[in-house]
Amino acid sequence: PYRGAVVLVNFDTDQRKPWFIKAQRPDGSPLIFGYDVVDHHGHNVGIVGQGSQLFIRTNDIPPEVSVPVDKEQGLSCSITFGKTVDESKVYICR
Repeated sequence: PYRGAVVLVNFDTDQRKPWFIKAQRPDGSPLIFGYDVVDHHGHNVGIVGQGSQLFIRTNDIPPEVSVPVDKEQGLSCSITFGKTVDESKVYICR
C-alpha cells in the first residue's frame, strides 16, 4: 500500500456477550484488581476490574465462577449464579 491509502484488514473478534458483575468479599472488601476469573471447568472467562467489578465474556453465564484470594496459598472464593444475572446486584464471593 502507498502512503494515505485505505487498506481493508480483517480482524478476528470475540463475539461472546460481555457481563459486568459487581462483587466483594464477605467482609465487604474488594476483590484483587487484575486477577483472573475462571469458570467451574477452570477456563479463564474474565478478569477483576476496578472497584471489584468482574468483566466476564461468555455466551452463557456459568453457574459458578472462582476468583483467587491469595495466589501464594492457592486460596480462592466462588460466586454462584442462578439462571440469570442481575448486573445491578452486588454478589458475595465466598
